[in-house]
Amino acid sequence: GGTSWSTLYSSYLGSNNVGASEFGEAVAYDSAGNIYVAGKVSSSGLPTKNAYDTSYNGSTDLFIAKFDPSAGTGSASLVYSTYFGGSGSDSVYDMAVDASGSVYLTGSPGSDTLPLTGDAHDSSRDGTDAFVSILGPTGSTLTYSTFLGGDGSDTGYGIALDASDNIYIAGSSSSTTGLATVGAYDTSFN
Repeated sequence: GGTSWSTLYSSYLGSNNVGASEFGEAVAYDSAGNIYVAGKVSSSGLPTKNAYDTSYNGSTDLFIAKFDPSAGTGSASLVYSTYFGGSGSDSVYDMAVDASGSVYLTGSPGSDTLPLTGDAHDSSRDGTDAFVSILGPTGSTLTYSTFLGGDGSDTGYGIALDASDNIYIAGSSSSTTGLATVGAYDTSFN
């Protein structure tokens, strides 16, 4: 016979603006069964709740949302939803969640105005940098955010955490200088 399956949880999230685009780009979950979605949105009107940023900032903003499928139906299952981005066209490509519920994001910012906070590793955007940002467990605080890259085009495509919450980023780079290579297998741009 075939494999049977059933939908355990499904929800819309988006604006009612005609012509708006919303794309889910990454999904993660935690040990309590909460679902996290990150993506990009091209308009205002995204429902926000317990948000770090309630306003649409640019041509394409990021959004991060947390759902609790056990909370019932309707708006009760949306724990938080927030915009995140600068004035340009921002993209998120991957996310991870730690044991406390903090969300780790990586991708490509579309402008120099992506919010940076904490002791940012790189506060100036050279070329097209990648970014690494951490949203706190409640969705209303940005605990860390930095550019990451060199003089060329850099993009973060994958992010992972280990048991000590060390962050691992995988991506692409055309930077011949400026990309940090500490303890690297290969320190030269080939």
